[in-house]
Amino acid sequence: MTTFTPWVLGRLQEHARQTPERTALLCGEQRWHFRQLSARAQIIAATLRQQGLSGQAILLKLPKSLDTVAAIYATWISGNHYVPIDYSQPAARIERIIAAAEPALVIDEAWLAALPSDTETQWQPESDRFANPVAAILYTSGSTGTPKGVQISHEMLTFFIQWAIADTQLTAQDVLANHASFAFDLSTFDLFAGVSVGAATWIIREQEQKDCQAITQGLQTHGISVWYSVPSILVMLEKSLLLDQGVTQSLRQVTFAGEPYPVAALNRLLPCLPPQCRISNWYGPTETNVCTAYTIDRSLLNRLEHIPIGYPLTGLSAQLEDESGHRYPLDHALGISGELLISGPCVTPGYSNVRVARQTELHSQRCHATGDWVEMTREGLIFRGRVDDMIKINGYRVELGEIESVLHHHPAISQAALYVEHGELKQKLVMVVSIHAGTAQPGLLELKQFLQPRLPPYMIPNALVITDSLPMNANGKVDRKRLAEVTAR
Repeated sequence: MTTFTPWVLGRLQEHARQTPERTALLCGEQRWHFRQLSARAQIIAATLRQQGLSGQAILLKLPKSLDTVAAIYATWISGNHYVPIDYSQPAARIERIIAAAEPALVIDEAWLAALPSDTETQWQPESDRFANPVAAILYTSGSTGTPKGVQISHEMLTFFIQWAIADTQLTAQDVLANHASFAFDLSTFDLFAGVSVGAATWIIREQEQKDCQAITQGLQTHGISVWYSVPSILVMLEKSLLLDQGVTQSLRQVTFAGEPYPVAALNRLLPCLPPQCRISNWYGPTETNVCTAYTIDRSLLNRLEHIPIGYPLTGLSAQLEDESGHRYPLDHALGISGELLISGPCVTPGYSNVRVARQTELHSQRCHATGDWVEMTREGLIFRGRVDDMIKINGYRVELGEIESVLHHHPAISQAALYVEHGELKQKLVMVVSIHAGTAQPGLLELKQFLQPRLPPYMIPNALVITDSLPMNANGKVDRKRLAEVTAR
């Protein structure tokens, strides 16, 4: 069996030995040095080894904390991989993910509390080489109602982190902010890039994620130099009127990803940032992590109708597949629109719990069909929409079928489908339902209350249309393209 040392883990080992007293993590009132992070990870890893766990999925049912970061590294030290759970999600969805993941162990706060609290251990791994090629499994929305587990290999993670460090010119003098949930692929930059270069990372806890006062105070207190989040969080901070150049004076790099950022909204953010602050748009589904990037030229921003997603990262290739199935390499695709296909070391080995015929074949060729319809322009690739019914809500990937599957469990609902109304800054998720004969019509509030224990907040629709029947296409499927026009009558 081939063995190797995960690159990021090797970097943690190096910093724990060479700069043990340098700050690695900040969270609330806590601060850990690299020595402490290393020692805590080893204690957790030793317990995993004692339980005979190797090459297994270790599910982390934990809030964002320093201990959770240590647990992530511990899964690697022990030759396992981590499966993060968004702690704020409803219990019913967490249980669906646990059922899909079939983990060898669930680590929760009680499990961690039973461990020794020593954080002074020196780095003494049983082995510097490991056989498990999987770093993590990140669960995303699935069309059948069962979340899909995307395998993140150490190879694809290393490719991304090494590229990101070079792109952002990250050094040990930087201080990063982690806003994203550990279950969201954006967190991989925050968790691993900073540690890899010996920089500090501020972990923004769940209770602080929408607290503009706490975030802006943290930007100042910690001297944050590198920020990475979905655009909706930057819009929230800008609209709070708490963000200005006094607060952001340490920022030198702001990166957004996960959803389109309207040009007008980005223009409103610019006066809040230092003039020298670099702004980037990173793009990519969980199956590839970041695969294209675009650096914004402020002087040209007003000429743009949409912020481009840019060009593939060095080492990757891309093609556009049009409706007839013809594929165009990007250097022959100017003016062409099609589904974006990405190839290279960034591509997932596959899904852990489901088989998607087309993707399985492509993944074996180190290629992924993103499902995103893009156009090649002189400014780079422009995102035009989804090929299927998968959407992004506040940066979170959502397959409408998962919500519809839950809605169909409501006793009054005969049919259910969803569509998205796009505003400048917000997306409205509209549910269209037909009702069983002889049953009372449920209202919007009732359906929201039905969904809330079963789905996370970003998957709860905020509008309701009740109709006699849903529009269907020739294949007998709901015609999503006609939903909005039919319900507008």
